[in-house]
Amino acid sequence: MILGTIDPRNPKQKSERIRVAETKALFETIEGVCEKRMDDWGFEVLGRLKTCGDAIAAEARYHTKCHTYFNNGKPKSSVEQNAKKADRGRRPNKDMLQIFHTVCQSMESNSSELYTVIELLEEMRKLADNPCDVYSVKHLKELLKLHYGEEIWFAGICGHKDVICFRSIASHIMILVL
Repeated sequence: MILGTIDPRNPKQKSERIRVAETKALFETIEGVCEKRMDDWGFEVLGRLKTCGDAIAAEARYHTKCHTYFNNGKPKSSVEQNAKKADRGRRPNKDMLQIFHTVCQSMESNSSELYTVIELLEEMRKLADNPCDVYSVKHLKELLKLHYGEEIWFAGICGHKDVICFRSIASHIMILVL
């Protein structure tokens, strides 16, 4: 409601950080803050409140941190900067990404071959300065899905796990077989 970016399906957003707006008094208070702020963020929030109709019935939600920042007159950018600081995870390894793209190009140029995810990992280990930096099977599969999108899927063939299959090649094989 305040920032406009709550995803209730996201398991990373803990329930204690998100509140459901349940009283009309809360909306009246937020409307008053919007009018006092007289800035873009206040205008955005007021627009969401006015176009919602019955926000209580719609079960409007808000981040508690955003609510606090908004009520205290802090700019929207301070909330967004704070969210960026909270990003977790390892920073992308540029060398590994380059090796990943090299392995993908090699796989694409040998389109008649079938590869498993483990075989790609082995190829990456051969090319890496430090084999310990190579991705996990799970992360490599995620990167392949991001890189190829709907074009790729993983199959189990003849006891081999995570065989990489491309839809275009499968279509081509089906045409040859039929």
